Amino acid sequence: MRTPILLLALLPALTACGESSPVAPSQPPAAPTLVDFIDDATGFKTFDLRDAQNQIVQVNSNRELIWPADGTRLPGYRATGASGART
Repeated sequence: MRTPILLLALLPALTACGESSPVAPSQPPAAPTLVDFIDDATGFKTFDLRDAQNQIVQVNSNRELIWPADGTRLPGYRATGASGART
């Protein structure tokens, strides 16, 4: 059985005039949040929608449709209110 070999090359950081510059720590991307839907007349707020088969669907800030029942995610969707004011 062959074992794959992983080669890792570490290179020194290049600096201008021998001075080092601080490197900002990388920040993890913000966790996606669910889009909430608010009824203007009553103030009722929900994160859940229903699809054509009456299953619960949610939309998150990463533009994904999510079916919580089985975890299915479809990218590339945007939620826009009837007036277009809420997206």
